[in-house]
Amino acid sequence: SSAGPIHVRTADGSFSIEGEGFLWLQETSVLFISNRVHTIVLPDLASKEAARGQNQPAPTPPSSPQTATNRVEVFSREFEFQADSGEGVYQGDIRVVGENFNLTSERLLVLLPIQERRLDHVTAQTNVVIDYKLGEEALHATGERAEYAVATGLARLTGNPTWSAQQRE
Repeated sequence: SSAGPIHVRTADGSFSIEGEGFLWLQETSVLFISNRVHTIVLPDLASKEAARGQNQPAPTPPSSPQTATNRVEVFSREFEFQADSGEGVYQGDIRVVGENFNLTSERLLVLLPIQERRLDHVTAQTNVVIDYKLGEEALHATGERAEYAVATGLARLTGNPTWSAQQRE
């Protein structure tokens, strides 16, 4: 444990997480990061093909995660990861930023089974706001819960969901 910084990165560079203040519980394989959490996820880790278990060529390490395109960044106040189950929980002032979307919420759950080395499922909870842009089309959606399954590429918004795109609602 330390009140200082932590930075963890996979060997292939497809995932990194950093923050201030951490606790690693070796017996239970649980990592807590208590402040200013920042995660970078590169596309190979969250691809549909990987989620379906389809063979892919081995990823080539990027020159730097900071220069990779299509990356997704997650910012939060704190984070907890249970390695045995692959469950990660981001809490407080969640902001997820991608090339063509932004998401905010108060809690973000991710399922990232260590053995499978891929992102499986993402659930955002409490005051979820999603802004998505595809070409000239822009979509704004809100709700209390958003679920995204990587294998299907489908998102489901529940809890008083609303959406607007151009002049449609």
